Amino acid sequence: MILPWGCDNPVSAAIDMTHGYLYIGTLTSPGRIVAIRLSDFTVVKTLILTAGEDFLYGMAIDVEAGFLYVSTYAAPPEIIKIGLIITSLDQFTKLDKISLV
Repeated sequence: MILPWGCDNPVSAAIDMTHGYLYIGTLTSPGRIVAIRLSDFTVVKTLILTAGEDFLYGMAIDVEAGFLYVSTYAAPPEIIKIGLIITSLDQFTKLDKISLV
């Protein structure tokens, strides 16, 4: 599988076996999250975060609630809440962020 341009430094990942997606976070500035459909390993969407939301070193997934939590290695560090792809690609969007400082 070839990742989209700008997503060549994968550093974190989370898997949603219920809905069949793999999410990969990148070591880029700004950070990018790549959604991959597991049934055929197709990249279905790339979410590019905003400036300052960089270097996505960690991910945690809450499949039941429908959220992906991504930690940044930026100043200040943040946790970004992302809507998972459940029934529509439109759900894959940044919802909120929490500063850790």
